Amino acid sequence: MYTHRRVDYAAFRVLTQYPKMDRTVGWVRTMMMANPYEIFGFDLLASRGLHQEDVRQRFAHWARFMIVDLRHFFLEHGPGTTTWPNVRNAMLSDHDCTWDPYGAILQQYLDQDRGVTGRGDR
Repeated sequence: MYTHRRVDYAAFRVLTQYPKMDRTVGWVRTMMMANPYEIFGFDLLASRGLHQEDVRQRFAHWARFMIVDLRHFFLEHGPGTTTWPNVRNAMLSDHDCTWDPYGAILQQYLDQDRGVTGRGDR
């Protein structure tokens, strides 16, 4: 929202109060926004006894849920001029959202969502 729909970011932030993930813990760089996919790095998963394929399957379930939830949120509460198609298209065009195997999963579900009309199932 901040990057692609800055004009509506203040209203969005008040509605959601989402936390931000930064690299101040565990990474050399400080006070930089972290890409959430960094937490799925092989070394981090292995250190916790997690397997890549199990995490990918769980991520796919989460991605499907999040897309339905985001669609519903923006249909119900879209701050300012921001709509779900605006957000979906911004996510699809943002390399930070679609890089690596997890981003490919998210991209697949975002692409599938283009044909959905209405609120979808929750």
